[in-house]
Amino acid sequence: MDTLLQDLRYALRLLVKSPGFALVAVASLALGIGANAAMFSVVDRTLLRPLPYPEPERLVLPALASTGGRQGAGIDTITWSFPKYQALRAASGHLFQDVAAFGQSGTTLTGTANPETLRMEVVSAPYFRILGVDAQLGRTFTAAEDSVPLAHPVALVSHELWVRRFNADPALVGRTISLDRTLFTVVGVLPRGFRGLTGRSELWIPMAMAPALEWPEVLEEKWAHWHEAVARLRPGVTLEAARAGMDAVGKRVHEAVPPPGGIGAGDERDAAVVVPLRDARGDPLLRRAMLVLLGAVGFVLLIACANVANLLLARSAARRREVAVRLAIGAGRGRLVRQLLTESVLLALLGAAGGLLVAVWATDVLSALGPERVGEWGIRAVEVLDLRAVGVDGRVLLFTLAVAVLAGLLFGLAPALRATRPELTRDLKEGAGHSERAGASLRALGGRGLLVSAEVALAVVLLAGAGLMLRSFAALRAMDPGFRAERLLTVAVAPLQGKYPDRAAAIALHARLLDRLGALPGVQGVTVDKCTPLSRGCNETIVLGAGSRPLQPETAPMVTFHFAGPDHFRILGIRLLAGRGFTAADREGAPRVAVISRALARELWPGENPVGQKLTSGMGGLEDGEIVGVVDDVQYNGPADAPQPAVYVADLQHTYASAVFLVRTAGDPRALAGAVRRELLAEDPDLPATVRTMREIVSDATSRERYGTSLLSVFAGLALVLAALGIHGVVAYSVARRTRELGVRQALGATPGQLVRLVVGQGAALAAVGLAAGVVAALALTRVLAGLLFGVKPNDPLTLLAISLFLGGAALLAAWLPARRAARVDPMVALRSE
Repeated sequence: MDTLLQDLRYALRLLVKSPGFALVAVASLALGIGANAAMFSVVDRTLLRPLPYPEPERLVLPALASTGGRQGAGIDTITWSFPKYQALRAASGHLFQDVAAFGQSGTTLTGTANPETLRMEVVSAPYFRILGVDAQLGRTFTAAEDSVPLAHPVALVSHELWVRRFNADPALVGRTISLDRTLFTVVGVLPRGFRGLTGRSELWIPMAMAPALEWPEVLEEKWAHWHEAVARLRPGVTLEAARAGMDAVGKRVHEAVPPPGGIGAGDERDAAVVVPLRDARGDPLLRRAMLVLLGAVGFVLLIACANVANLLLARSAARRREVAVRLAIGAGRGRLVRQLLTESVLLALLGAAGGLLVAVWATDVLSALGPERVGEWGIRAVEVLDLRAVGVDGRVLLFTLAVAVLAGLLFGLAPALRATRPELTRDLKEGAGHSERAGASLRALGGRGLLVSAEVALAVVLLAGAGLMLRSFAALRAMDPGFRAERLLTVAVAPLQGKYPDRAAAIALHARLLDRLGALPGVQGVTVDKCTPLSRGCNETIVLGAGSRPLQPETAPMVTFHFAGPDHFRILGIRLLAGRGFTAADREGAPRVAVISRALARELWPGENPVGQKLTSGMGGLEDGEIVGVVDDVQYNGPADAPQPAVYVADLQHTYASAVFLVRTAGDPRALAGAVRRELLAEDPDLPATVRTMREIVSDATSRERYGTSLLSVFAGLALVLAALGIHGVVAYSVARRTRELGVRQALGATPGQLVRLVVGQGAALAAVGLAAGVVAALALTRVLAGLLFGVKPNDPLTLLAISLFLGGAALLAAWLPARRAARVDPMVALRSE
């Protein structure tokens, strides 16, 4: 310990004596280590941190497999209807201790001076028991509250809502609150930080109470796939055993809830699967994007380490005499290596201290620039990561300390070994300032040149990745989503269920709102739907009948299902390909009609005109409805996803109260937001609404791609700067050590231009080696971006050529600056320099 303290004191004195060297080295390391710490904090919260539940490895998400359903944790899955969930629970007792259903919705806290729309989870009673979550105050739900619809409505509130709206009053338990003007008794307050498996909830109500706040049939419709399921494996049941046993469970669910017409079991859509809860923390693309970004900041740190290693190599040349003297008087080589490694680790620790400051700032930037919640990039948002909660904690501190020590050993070992080579006679004769002998060249730079070439190669990989992501994002922005987003205002309304208890009341409300909003000055048209394009939030169902034939479940397509208003397609700018759209005459009492998308027409009636055919859907009350039109495909999920087949029915024939009104305006849609809100309040003072422009929704839909592209571009830019500094430093060092040689060349007739070409050629040679190696590495490593790219291939030659020219130009500029100084060397001064 005494020897270590002695080494530390000596290393600190040396750094104080060389403040310029210390500042440059610490700054380089602070950037590299800080970027890694900030990115690790995001990855840790997203992928690495254990789930905050007892025995989380036994928690799974049962789901139905589907070739056309939602993407979840690497497999295509769909959620459950409530009757199918009940069949699942009855059939899976040998695999699971229990199964719970949960779904996400919105509700309005009413009965106060400031009504507020809140996120809510509707859950079955075993939900909290399965997760191992108990109430902080009061209790959770009982089995009786799970089975008696609408009797004694009860609710649970989050700790955060309890503090924010109820001043952390313990007496809240047992009191009633008004949700959508329905009184619920608060029976418990949940622990701090628990926001449910959807990651956003502040309220919970039992599944049996859902009809009070959702559409009445939510617990009855066999094809309303709205419910997620969570289960805990029985002791002794492995994940593999559960996966094998789910085949039989899927068949029993199919038998218990068969498709209309008695179609037999055995189709792959009704195969049941289980997904570990840990794997559902975001879609696989999110996981890959996070790992790519973590690898990118690792490259930045390697470049920073290479720069510091170069500084140490240059410094070791100046300390050759000191080291030689210490070796001559008996110091062991191992002792000197340890001393030099202590100096490099101290540098790294100082860099880590600065890096933590960088990380604190960077996490704030990550929060400000990123989407509000990373988990919402995936369709199944389980354990959603709120970027605003990302910060530097104990795990990040430990990671930073480990990275600093490893980095110090990494960049310090080679200089330490080189500096302690026993060449005593030569080093004792040469002074510390002895210049390199004439003829120094690229070979004379040795390890320093190789380090710079390695920096360039790493920068090529990062720049190639950033270039590919930029081209992909540009292609995504240029893609035709199937509708016109400009001058479009979206108004999401959630009417109180008690005021609009049936479809007739909902249809009447929608008709009045269409008239009110359509009469506003500056409005060119108003329509309605249950979701907006690019929202990922549309209802889904399957088509059960096409024409005169029932469809086998294995061939029945999964579709997004829409309740569209009159003139819907013209207002949204969706191209009508055949037939007609909806009119005001398509209302309650008229024959049921439907419009389908091009993708569905191609799948069910290839090469035919489906107008006039009949269609039966799993939800929405459409049975033998007449197809009156075909429209172009629209992106309702992510912008990079293939358009899903869609069915549109007339909103004024069959709808639910909650809806999204879409207002086409003559000018800036934001200017009409106030007038729209006033009309809604004039119609219903209790009508909560969320008003956004479609451009904002489009921006949110591309937030994952924009966020990843921005971060990778920043890291690539940092790598470019560090690589250019490395080239500049090596060439500048070479020029300083070759002062005599350059003076002799000038004395013998070399022109300034020839000297510039000589020095720049040295830098160009270093860059060329790095570019060649980097292009080869980029061809191999950019393949990991394949799932993140849209409209561009990972080995795109144009991108590789562009970044090679760009980085080559930056390298030549970095070498040209010291070359100019070399050309200005006075021959007489150079010849007298020794």
